[in-house]
Amino acid sequence: MSRGYKAISLFWADGYPPGALNGDPTGLVFCSKEADLNFPMEDRYFRARYRKLDTSRRLSNGFRSDLKFQADSDNRLVFALYPEFETLSDEHIVGEGSEALGEGTLIIRKPIYEDRNGYFDLIRERVKIGAKAYLVEGSRKIVELEIFEVINEI
Repeated sequence: MSRGYKAISLFWADGYPPGALNGDPTGLVFCSKEADLNFPMEDRYFRARYRKLDTSRRLSNGFRSDLKFQADSDNRLVFALYPEFETLSDEHIVGEGSEALGEGTLIIRKPIYEDRNGYFDLIRERVKIGAKAYLVEGSRKIVELEIFEVINEI
């Protein structure tokens, strides 16, 4: 690989590699560009497998959306929790960064807002291993994800 990329192949104790939302037990090799990994370790909240839904939206580490947990499908509650994609293309560039692949892994940043009126408690109740959520723009689902690791508690 060139231009500061490194190839990483990951397998997890549960037998499913990142990016295998459907339990497909094949390995996933992805390239991450060190310059594209923006969040300091202490700001990282959880890691999830993701799959881009049928949409023309291009994803990169500058992508900002809201996070809606599947548990909230019957209400209008969303959270300002931002992604950092770990699974990036070596060939496609979005703005000044690499485009995220159609599926892979991402890290969600800790909340950037203050903990007011139980905001963090609402998030803590939802962030569990196996929980499903969506990155959304308005009512449009852009990415589905499944949490498989909590990195730092809030």
